[in-house]
Amino acid sequence: MIVVSSKRAGGRVMASIKRFVERKLKLKVNDTKSQVIPDCFETRRQQVASISALELASKPLPDIPTIR
Repeated sequence: MIVVSSKRAGGRVMASIKRFVERKLKLKVNDTKSQVIPDCFETRRQQVASISALELASKPLPDIPTIR
């Protein structure tokens, strides 16, 4: 498994890896088993970020001491 930042980057990396495996290693890549899947963690990251933002918004701001 290779993890990249986006599905678009995954397509580029998949093509590059496939080219390397077929040309340099002289192996055949099984296209039915090879795939780029969407990042399920991105959705989770967005959910955590929105929950954190809501938690911060619901908490009162701490008193900030003034310097005189």
